[in-house]
Amino acid sequence: MKRIFISLVLFLTWTVGTLFAQSIMIKGTVLDEFNGGLPGANIMVKGSSNGAITDMDGNFSLQVPNEKSSLVVSFIGYKSKTVVVGKERNFKIKLD
Repeated sequence: MKRIFISLVLFLTWTVGTLFAQSIMIKGTVLDEFNGGLPGANIMVKGSSNGAITDMDGNFSLQVPNEKSSLVVSFIGYKSKTVVVGKERNFKIKLD
């Protein structure tokens, strides 16, 4: 009986946490100094293992936990850039 109760509590905790999670879908483009898309650029949610890699045109989409999330954008030969999500949902991120 105790195992069933513990299992039920864990299941309900997970379910409620999933229902109230307010993750956000964002998308954008990573650009080089000439405003061309950078294929293969890395976009990571700071402090997590959640991330994406840009496609051939420099485009990406990514689920982030909330508006306070920070993105770390990097590409070999360019300075990494950190961007706070905020209210923005479509990004153009230029690397230097």
